[in-house]
Parts: sequence; C-alpha cells; structure tokens
Amino acid sequence: MSWSSTLMGKPEAIKRKLAEFGAGLSGGSKEEFEAAQPALETILDLNVNNGVLKLEASGSAGSWADVKDGPVERHSTCQVHVTQIGFLVE
Repeated sequence: MSWSSTLMGKPEAIKRKLAEFGAGLSGGSKEEFEAAQPALETILDLNVNNGVLKLEASGSAGSWADVKDGPVERHSTCQVHVTQIGFLVE
C-alpha cells in the first residue's frame, strides 16, 4: 500500500488538490493517505505568508504477523518535503 503526490501552488490550492487526490485512491492506499492528510494540511497552514510552495509527499504501509495466527503488526511511513518557491507577481 503506497501513495505519492507532488503539488505546487498556494497552500489553499494544494489542500484542494490533496482532497481530490485522496478521493481517487482506494483500499489501503486511501486509508494511509487519509491518516496523513490532517498532518499535511497542518504543515501547509504553517505557511503564514501564503507564498507559493512545492509539496512532495509520499507514504507506505505494511503488515505482518510475528507468529502463526499471532497479532498483526502494522508499520506506516510518511515522507514530506515542503519548499517555499516564492510569490506570484500579479
């Protein structure tokens, strides 16, 4: 189960596209993305000057049982890179 998205724009526009991206996922990838989405939005909200950002985010998950018929362990990772590009001249 994995997902990956790269977006560039103002924070509110990126959040809208993240919602569209998540709606297009299914199964475990959708579950993993939905678990990470609130944190991604919080990171975008920290950009108080509303400049143009590049968001690169990806996540994956796996599960396994240590012993036959034992409890299932789940491991998830999420990597996020945010780069401030600058400002749009209008």
